Amino acid sequence: MTSNLLKKLAKDPAKKSVGSIKIRVLKWLLICLFYIVMMVALVGLRKDYLKVCTTYQFWADVVSLLGVIITSSIICFKLATPGNEKKLNLKSMFIPVAIWLISNIIIFILNKSFYIETAHTIFSMCFGEIMVLSIVPLVILFNLSIKLEVRYKKYFGLSTFLASSGVCALAIQFSCPNSNPIHILFSHILPVILFTYIGTFVFRKILK
Repeated sequence: MTSNLLKKLAKDPAKKSVGSIKIRVLKWLLICLFYIVMMVALVGLRKDYLKVCTTYQFWADVVSLLGVIITSSIICFKLATPGNEKKLNLKSMFIPVAIWLISNIIIFILNKSFYIETAHTIFSMCFGEIMVLSIVPLVILFNLSIKLEVRYKKYFGLSTFLASSGVCALAIQFSCPNSNPIHILFSHILPVILFTYIGTFVFRKILK
C-alpha cells in the first residue's frame, strides 16, 4: 500500500507539470490572437487583403510565422519546467524561421527582375514596429514563464524573444501593403532575427 502511494505521488507532479505547460501555452496563444487583432485594428488592414490572401507567398509567410510562434512558445515553457528540458529538440524552433526565409528567397529568385525595380521599399516602418511592439508580448510571455524554474537561459531567451517578435511579424503581415520579398527579408525577417539575437544576451543578464 505504501509503495502504491509513493508511485501515485511520483506521478502526480509530472501530470501537473504537463498540464501546466499546456494551459500556459493555450493562454499565451489566446493572448497572441488578441494582440494581433488589436495591432491590425490599430495599424489598419491592408487594402488588398482579399487579393493577397490567394497568393502562395502570403500563406507561406503566415504558416511559417504560426510555426515560429507555436514551436518557440512550447520550447519556452518546457525550458522553464524542470524535467522537460532534456526531452527537447531545441533546433526545431529554427525550422519555421528557415522555411519563412527560404520561401521568400525562392519567390525573389523566380521574379527577380520585377522585385529589383521596387527594391527602394526595402526598409520601412515595419522594421521599427516589430522591434518596438514585440516588447509587449515579450513582457507577457516573460511573466507567464518566469515564475517557473528557468534552466538553459540562452535558449530560454532565444525562444521567448523569437515567440514575441513572431507575434508582431504575423500582425504586420496583415497590415503591411508591401509583398516584395526583398522588403519581407529586410523589414520583417531581419528584425525578428535581430530581436531574437538580443534575447540570447539579455536573458543571461536578467536571470543570473
